[in-house]
Amino acid sequence: RGTHALGEYHGTIPEETVSTRIDVWLSGQLPHTSRARVQDSIRKGLALVNGKTITKPSFPVIGGDEVVCTLCGAAPLEATPEKIQLDIVHEDDHVIVVNKAADMVVHPAPGHYGGTLVNAILHHCGLPATPSRFRGPRPVIRPGIVHRLDKGTSGLIVVAKDEQSQLSLSEQFKSRKVRRTYLSLTCGTPSTTSGRIEAEILRDPRDRKRMTTSDTVPSARNARFAASR
Repeated sequence: RGTHALGEYHGTIPEETVSTRIDVWLSGQLPHTSRARVQDSIRKGLALVNGKTITKPSFPVIGGDEVVCTLCGAAPLEATPEKIQLDIVHEDDHVIVVNKAADMVVHPAPGHYGGTLVNAILHHCGLPATPSRFRGPRPVIRPGIVHRLDKGTSGLIVVAKDEQSQLSLSEQFKSRKVRRTYLSLTCGTPSTTSGRIEAEILRDPRDRKRMTTSDTVPSARNARFAASR
């Protein structure tokens, strides 16, 4: 019951909604925006409830309230070279293959400004600090990165060392010419050896840094559809 363009949200809270914090409500409607950025926007007076400027993220909203919020600009990022030990499986003049540790983030992002694979690659290859560029409303720094693994996932990542290699690898991943195999630990024994899972993915309302699935959370209508075999 709302619309959101790049950097802005405008909508009316459903009548059946009970009292909730405005930052919590907006975060649910803007699944690709961090809650910290939403709160910062509110504190800067960029949120309106029924035409009145609100500056407290904890301000309560209820069903029927009209909410407008303009998101403040995301802070620019810069990746600096850091001397971090890498488990290099292969390297030549064009690519480097790294066995990423399970606790390492791939590239800098809000909340993870250093200690990432990109920081380590810049140092290893003797490259200077790299400024961010914007992809949608968020700044990103991904020099040479053509695919990624979650922070908690270990495994091989291929990193391009020049522009031509990056374009070629990106096209190979896009056209699914690269085969990726994942190993996971399960609790219990699956009932079948293969199957299909269909669910909508959205941010976990209790932990904004995690993704989850839900068919009951109101903000699920803004979720992305995912199917897995």
